[in-house]
This record gives sequence, C-alpha cells and structure tokens, in this order.
Amino acid sequence: MKSGLPHSYFDRAQVKSVTSGHRLADGLDTKIAEVSTSLQSSVRPIVEDLIGTSHRPVTLARRLGIDKTLTGRIMRSVRANDPFEILHNAPAPHGLRIFLKAAADAGVDEDLREKAESSIADFESLIDAFPEGRSALEAAISDYIPEVRKRNERTAKQSVYKSMSYLLGYQAEASLLTTVISPSERSDMVDTTHVDSMIGLRRLRGESPVNLFGIRRHCMLPDATNWIETLGGDRGIDDAHQFLLENYCGKPIPSLRVHDSANVRYSVLDAESLPINEPVTLVNGWTIRNASLRYADDEHTHEWHSSLLRIPTRTRVQDYFVHQDVWPGPPDFVPGMPGLDISTVRTPQSGPQHDRIDMDMPVEHLGLGVHQPGIRHSTAPWYQEMLGHVFESRKLNPNEYRAYRCEIVYPVPFVRMMVWFNLAQKPHEQA
Repeated sequence: MKSGLPHSYFDRAQVKSVTSGHRLADGLDTKIAEVSTSLQSSVRPIVEDLIGTSHRPVTLARRLGIDKTLTGRIMRSVRANDPFEILHNAPAPHGLRIFLKAAADAGVDEDLREKAESSIADFESLIDAFPEGRSALEAAISDYIPEVRKRNERTAKQSVYKSMSYLLGYQAEASLLTTVISPSERSDMVDTTHVDSMIGLRRLRGESPVNLFGIRRHCMLPDATNWIETLGGDRGIDDAHQFLLENYCGKPIPSLRVHDSANVRYSVLDAESLPINEPVTLVNGWTIRNASLRYADDEHTHEWHSSLLRIPTRTRVQDYFVHQDVWPGPPDFVPGMPGLDISTVRTPQSGPQHDRIDMDMPVEHLGLGVHQPGIRHSTAPWYQEMLGHVFESRKLNPNEYRAYRCEIVYPVPFVRMMVWFNLAQKPHEQA
C-alpha cells in the first residue's frame, strides 16, 4: 500500500500542526515547528504504507512485531495537531529507529525510511541542544500542554517531598490551614482566626526540634493595636499547649514550647517527644484581633495573608471562610520565593512578579457555611465538627461566611504562599 491518501486523518493533522503562534523564543519556536513538522510528515507515510488509515496502535504493533507502547506513542505523534504535542508524544530517537528497522524488515520503501531517518537525526540534535536533554525540552514545551504540565509538576513536587522528608528527618500526611475572616469591633478592621492542623506528623530520623506553628504579628495602621489570643479569648499566653484544640489532637500530646523570633511566635515540638515512626496529629488555633484592613484606602487595594509550610506533607489544604460583609471576591493564591522582602501593598503589574513561582493553584468556591459536603476532607474525618467548634467558640454564625479552598498535592516546603483579597470601598457614611 502506498502513502498519500488524500483525505485521511493524518493529512488533517499535518495541516493543523503548523498553525501555532510563537510561544517560546522565536528561534527555538521555529526550530521546534520545523523538527516536529518534518518528523510527522516523514513518519506518517510509513504508518500509512503499513496499516492504511487504521487508528489502532495494536494493528501497527502486530504488523511490525514491536511493542504496543512504542506504536501508541507513534500514533499519537502523527495524529497531533500542534508542534509541541508532536514532539511530546514522539518516542525517543532510539525508539523511532526501532520502528524504522521493523519497517525495513516489513518491506517499506527505502526512500521513505531515509526521509524519516533524517528527521529523527534533526530531532536528536534538538534534544542535544538542551543541557538536560529530553527532560529539559519537555520542561520548555510543557507550559503549553496543560495535561503534561500538571503531570510533570506533580512528579517534580513528589520528588521534593521525598528528598526534603529525608533531609529534615520528618514528614506529615496532611496540613490543613483554616482561616476565618470576620468583622472586628473596630469598624475599619477585621479579625482573623486561624486553625493549623498537622495530621500524621512522623519523625523519620534525627533529633532536631520541629517548628510546627508560626504566628505572625503585624499592624497595618499606626493607631490600630492588635493582639493574639486563644480561641477562648485569653491573651498573653506563653504556654503553647493552651493554643491546642486538644479534642482533635492525638494522644499523648507531645511536649511543645514557645519561641519568639522578631514578629513571629513559633510553637516548637521538642525532639524527645516525637519518637521515630510514631505519627501524631496536632491542631492549633488562635485569633488575631484587628489583624487587617477592612476597606481600601489611597495606598491599599488588597489585603494579604502569608503562610510558609515548613514540614513536607502529601497534601496541603488552605480553607478561607470570609464574612459576607468583608473582602468581596475570591482569594488569589500566589506562591513565591521565601526570604525576599514581603510587600504588603499590591499594585497592578503588567508582567510576572519577580519572585513568583509558577505552580498550579486551583481555588474552589465551596458556598456558604461549614456543613456542605464539599467542606469534608478524607484526611480529617473530624474536620467539620472542629469547624463548628471554632465558630461556636468565636460566637460567629457560619452561614454568613463564604468558603474557599485551595488543595495542593505534594506542596513544596519553604515556598511562601501569599493570598490576596480585594478590599471593598468604605461606605459613604463611614468615609
């Protein structure tokens, strides 16, 4: 059977494969388009010569006597509609040459095979132009193939989780950070209540203390005194255990102490109280009165909350419950490099932020209150009960609060999470 069928699905794919606009540097974008078009247009006639217009990788595998996984990648590549997808789906040059050898044994015309070999050599040269080879090429094009980007990001984050767990000597199953934003007694401020749950914390090795929970003290207005208190309203507490929600902690509760550093107060877990490979769950809660601005002013259009995960975990959940009368709209989660200056003023920017890390941050609006099914989480069967306790302790009506969730699988430790909220304009009667 000869190639050149006039209206096959292969022909349609080839027409579309060169329609993409520039996405990388012009020279690289052009090179990728040339290599992918050459590869697809040289491999496609061989596939047609062998199996006609069949869509099935298994048919090609049986015809050539080669692995179905290899033919599956070949078929996806020749059907792809975009240069980046062509190269992503294509087998490695070694696999393509296995295909060519099998095609030669099956009697495919030598001219077709020579054209394909030339395109494979160009593909190989493109890979070699990247210091890390195929993996670096995949990284460059993955931003523009969403499913590839997500898969590669998850794989990379899982590797970080494993390596950081070893280096630090501890890990956890999940971290749940819950923040409740409510009107303050002072009309131009809001109070924030935070509940930080560390689930299945486990020491793997070593004897270092563990910084579990950090509380940042800050004041946005010179005359707005703020303070930290327990959920029960007690101030000036130096005993870390008094911030724990003991009914939701594992028993026995390990030894904790307070460590102050600049404007951050830490609850530190002492080394000897967490034996090797014995998981523990700890839940910590506190309220900051007059924590943040309620309305926009000449300088501030947004309000922020910053968190830094210090413990490698499999899952990180950040829930925000925002009173319906404050901070309109959903939160914007912005992961960034730690250690740089934290700007508390957000201004419109035409380009990327210089310290932002480009990671997927899905935000889900869960509706009003704490009792809808979407609030549940498999890592903490008691989570909704605990939320009810928090709102009751603060004498807040949960049905007046919008719920938002950002859930991340294998969050990267020591990446700062800035969460931004729009500020409403002050009502005229208060202006």
